[in-house]
Amino acid sequence: MTRLGDMLSRREGEVSVHLSLPPSAEGVVLLDGHLQAELHTLCQRCLQEMTVALDLHPRVGVVRHQIEAERLPEPYEPLLVEEGEVQVAAFVEDELILAFPIVPMHPLDACPAAQHVQETQQEQAPPARDNPFAVLSTLKGKTTD
Repeated sequence: MTRLGDMLSRREGEVSVHLSLPPSAEGVVLLDGHLQAELHTLCQRCLQEMTVALDLHPRVGVVRHQIEAERLPEPYEPLLVEEGEVQVAAFVEDELILAFPIVPMHPLDACPAAQHVQETQQEQAPPARDNPFAVLSTLKGKTTD
């Protein structure tokens, strides 16, 4: 999984893959999957390593032409194959890449950088200032002759 590996801080780990082929009355091959992985990447807020846990349940119908996609039952999405074969490793890698966060970050309350920024902001909070337009509210009630 070289494309997925390029997105990670460590190229080691395991992906649990369970695939089944339920029967289909529409004459289309259906594929139900369950993928689980813990991937190591860098938090884009603090640049420290973090783990992204993925638990996916892809449901696809294997089709050769777009017209076959219209016959798929409701929860299934089309998986277009040109040569009539599903490349399982490529399918699993594609599903993991699609589910991987675009900008991986620790939760805000657990990120060391976020905690530092919040502390800094509290220390450097500007003093409360008077509203410069408060004078206008006093003038509003007066009339001129």
